[in-house]
Amino acid sequence: MACFESADLRFVDITSFIVPGSNYAGYLKAFGVVEPKGFFPHQWVDSLEKVKFESLPPQETFYGTLKQVCILDEDSEFCKRVWVEEGMRTICDFMVWYNNCNMKPFLKAIEAQVEIYK
Repeated sequence: MACFESADLRFVDITSFIVPGSNYAGYLKAFGVVEPKGFFPHQWVDSLEKVKFESLPPQETFYGTLKQVCILDEDSEFCKRVWVEEGMRTICDFMVWYNNCNMKPFLKAIEAQVEIYK
């Protein structure tokens, strides 16, 4: 079981508590949590210098080798709106937004799972 621990906190890999072969989307769905769409140019951010980049990179940088697809035009426009509306200045800001898009529904699913065990 993967675990990171300090004197005050213990982070345990959730995959130890879900059905083998499950995925993130399936885990959220099982607990009635809607997964929001977030997008991030994972392969493009290949160095710490790119985190300092001061604009959203072009749409083609959002190509994912795992699924071998690029984001759609409307998804790219959505990312541009988020950049402006959230007052982002660097890719680091965008990365924080993206991580929050993933973590907030994840925490809701964990809370629902804990309620079942109570």
